[in-house]
Amino acid sequence: MNDWQRLLLVAATGCLLNGCGGRGEQPVAKSPRPVSTITLATTQPNRSDHLSGTVEAWKSEKLGFEVAGRVQFVVEPEEDVWPVLESAEGEVLRPGTVLARLDPARYLLQVESIQAKIDAMQQNRTAVQLEIERVIPAEMDGAEAERTFAEGEYKRNKDLFERSVIPKTDFDRSLATFQSADAKVRQIMAREQAKRAEMASLAAQIKELEQALNDARRDVADCELVAPFRGQVADVQTIPGGYVERGTPVLTLQMMDPIKVQVQVSSETTRRLRYRDRVEIHVAKPDGGVIRREGLVYLVAPVADPATRTFPVTLLVQNEKLVTQPPDGADPANLARTRDVWEVYTADDPALSEPAPVLETRAIHRDAQGHYVWKVNNWEQVARKETGLLNVTKVRVERGTIEFPFLGGLWRFTPIRFL
Repeated sequence: MNDWQRLLLVAATGCLLNGCGGRGEQPVAKSPRPVSTITLATTQPNRSDHLSGTVEAWKSEKLGFEVAGRVQFVVEPEEDVWPVLESAEGEVLRPGTVLARLDPARYLLQVESIQAKIDAMQQNRTAVQLEIERVIPAEMDGAEAERTFAEGEYKRNKDLFERSVIPKTDFDRSLATFQSADAKVRQIMAREQAKRAEMASLAAQIKELEQALNDARRDVADCELVAPFRGQVADVQTIPGGYVERGTPVLTLQMMDPIKVQVQVSSETTRRLRYRDRVEIHVAKPDGGVIRREGLVYLVAPVADPATRTFPVTLLVQNEKLVTQPPDGADPANLARTRDVWEVYTADDPALSEPAPVLETRAIHRDAQGHYVWKVNNWEQVARKETGLLNVTKVRVERGTIEFPFLGGLWRFTPIRFL
């Protein structure tokens, strides 16, 4: 190899080495990470509106009877009532409160009258069925036997008449006898069909009367007006002894739990309110304190009041009764609660020989020593709302034997004599 060839080989090797070194790893640039930005501004967090509102009953309904009649009993206003409580199997766990009652005598007589008609028709149906099953078959057997005998006589006389053995009168008599026997059979068959039709008619009439009996029994049940929901009697439109037509309102029942609170808000506030949003309700107590309750947004009116340019908003709040608490240090075992405090009235009735004091019978109690009443010693303080604790003393009385019903027996008064 000459010198030129060695020089070219060295140059080629140097080029190869330089090419391999030029293909090394290059650094990779990272992509930018996305971020979100906000502009800082001055705001007022936890904004709240303090509004006054009106409290109303959430639901109110005027109730009446489904039948007409004379009122025997009606509950008094402000009475708490309860509906019928049933189990999942339909068992009555608690009867509903009877709001009013009509005299059911007329409807009970109607039930008895319809039941008597059903019994009479069932007896007729039994008689017709007995006639179809026993009497008519026996008559049919006798008629068919007579027809068979008459047919035999007719055929024999016909043969004899054709041979001129008997006169035509004998032949005509046998023919008439056969036709009469055949007509009797067909008559019995027609009567059987008529009795079966009568049987079907009686069954239809009995079914109709049974439906009328169910309606009459329902009318008797409708003489009692039972509370359809839990609530309080707001107003009574009739009294015992009055006559009411079907559907005439007897009383007004209102739902007291939950209670409805009505407020007026601006259009800006309505945009922030949603259905079932929770709001805080403040209720002022008689002693100056505040009761806090949580309410729900039930309804936001879509149209503003044109007079005030505000939107009515309905809130629902759970309601509860305020119960007078006993004073500090009082023994609960020696305390009893009552809703009724009765005054002693003087009655002047023809049944009494002279005017006498009378008292409601539920205010009179009895023990081993006889009758007694609880006399309230601090009634003036209780009437002025200075206290809710009654200071009572047991007083012995002699109870009379006469009772004077008032408002259809809702209250019953009896004469008393203090001992």
